[in-house]
Amino acid sequence: MFPSTAKSWRLAAASGALLVLSTTVHAGSPTQLTDRQLDGVTAGAFVVFSSADGQSTGLITMGSSNANSVVGSNPSVVNGFGSEGGIATGEATSFGTDGNSTSAPPATSGTSVVTGGTPEGNYNIVISANRTSSAGGLTIQGGFTSVYNAVIPGL
Repeated sequence: MFPSTAKSWRLAAASGALLVLSTTVHAGSPTQLTDRQLDGVTAGAFVVFSSADGQSTGLITMGSSNANSVVGSNPSVVNGFGSEGGIATGEATSFGTDGNSTSAPPATSGTSVVTGGTPEGNYNIVISANRTSSAGGLTIQGGFTSVYNAVIPGL
């Protein structure tokens, strides 16, 4: 609660007026920037994502899945330079067996691992891989996507 002095009340009123005015201020019409001005703007961004699922049927089933994403940025040392990167990984394992039962339906196992990413900058690198292996009712799948972008003035 504010003290009852007139100075404190005027300060509170001025602060409230500033808050109201700040929500109604407009920047005006768009202005075209020069190439040199654009070089000073960090324009890079990126998205990475991952998803991992597994399914199995049979008398004995086991499975696991894991998906992770990590992102980071390197602030500009020189005005206009900057870089960002991220990696998304996923793994899924499933196992299904009918236990040599002749009366059980056939066992199944399957996985779905999806990773991806999109960089936005004027120097981009995307590396991605996804592999699946299956044998004897066991299915293992893993994937990763690495995304890197940099803003390099003049490029």
